[in-house]
Amino acid sequence: MPVTCVDLSHYQAGFNFDQFKAGGGLGVILKASEALFRDPSYSSFWDQAMDAKLAVASYHFLRPGDMNAQAQFFLNVVKPRQGERVVADYEIPDVSLANLLTFLQGIRASRPDLQLTVYSGNQIKQALGKRRNAWLAANTSLWLAQYTEGEPSWPTATWPAWSLWQYTSDGSVPGFSRPLDCDRFNGDDANFLKWMGPPPGSV
Repeated sequence: MPVTCVDLSHYQAGFNFDQFKAGGGLGVILKASEALFRDPSYSSFWDQAMDAKLAVASYHFLRPGDMNAQAQFFLNVVKPRQGERVVADYEIPDVSLANLLTFLQGIRASRPDLQLTVYSGNQIKQALGKRRNAWLAANTSLWLAQYTEGEPSWPTATWPAWSLWQYTSDGSVPGFSRPLDCDRFNGDDANFLKWMGPPPGSV
């Protein structure tokens, strides 16, 4: 079965978006920024993904610091389209749950039209435990990172179901010769494209 979605940063330089699309790929999630630094491949990757008519979303890797400044920096880099999905990459222990909320709420305050997602694995499990966070439950979806051959686990009190699952860092797709992250959507292809936001290739 073709891999529906991959996530990419400058570490995947040379990725062939047209070959990925021809092999059944539907979407990519691109690293736009980390702390207050822009990912050097973001602009070129975005252009290539658009040309290949792939669905595109973007993510920001959270580092300790001013969360509102990071939110605005991310938005300035991405300049998201109406209804685009944007992701907070939450995996550093020194970034608290309160920091994550501040970042996401900063995005929501500036761009209430955007779709919000949290990417995380052990970090969000440790931060939430079995507790329910009402704001996250009402305003975000979960992109879960867990490499297992069995069923994954996640904070079900906040998210009854995961939306996207990064199930391996050792995947293989057409258009790239080295192992990379691969992601599985919790639904069919049509709903994946709706979840991602604007139609593939739209600017």
